[in-house]
Amino acid sequence: MIKAIIFDMDGVIIDSEIQYVKNVQTLLKGHGLEVPIEDLYYLGGGPNKYYNENIAKLLNVPLEVATAYYKQFNIDHPTDFKSLLRPEAIELLDYLKAKGYPLALASSGTMERIKMKFDQCQLDGYFDVVVSGTQFTKTKPDPEIFLHTAKLLEIDPQECMVIEDSNMGITAGHRANMCVVALYDPRFKFDTSLATHVITSLDQVKDILVKA
Repeated sequence: MIKAIIFDMDGVIIDSEIQYVKNVQTLLKGHGLEVPIEDLYYLGGGPNKYYNENIAKLLNVPLEVATAYYKQFNIDHPTDFKSLLRPEAIELLDYLKAKGYPLALASSGTMERIKMKFDQCQLDGYFDVVVSGTQFTKTKPDPEIFLHTAKLLEIDPQECMVIEDSNMGITAGHRANMCVVALYDPRFKFDTSLATHVITSLDQVKDILVKA
């Protein structure tokens, strides 16, 4: 029986993964490197550190230089997260709150970025627990973030549903022994083989809960 729901942020509540990849493509082009967008899809779902490491490799520069490039790019080109908010995400959150489910957010992003997205998308008040991946030494696909979140919720991991989209997140949820719902994105074609359920819209979560 599912007693609590844990959400990922990027790619689930907000359709941001594709924007992040486009940002990297634009950054690389600004430094003289043209890369087809499809060749950058592998970045999707990774934490900032993963992006910085790959920008460093692609531009053949030290990690600290790539990190500075990416940080400055995000300052110069701020993302409009409100425009990327999935309308069905709000509908689902309202439904789950009305049903009395404890809700948590477990994102690989920094708490500063999470708060920025909360402010822009008016998400305050939905989540009982908010956890940033930067709090841990290991990030997804390590299950630590989800196990910690379940502990804060005071719910057994086996009674938690986690909604994810990327290979790293799906793997982390599986390793945490949770019910993993994978929101499939045909653009990225992430591997969903470890997921308990695969959906194409957040609307379908309600049906899974009814049948659980």
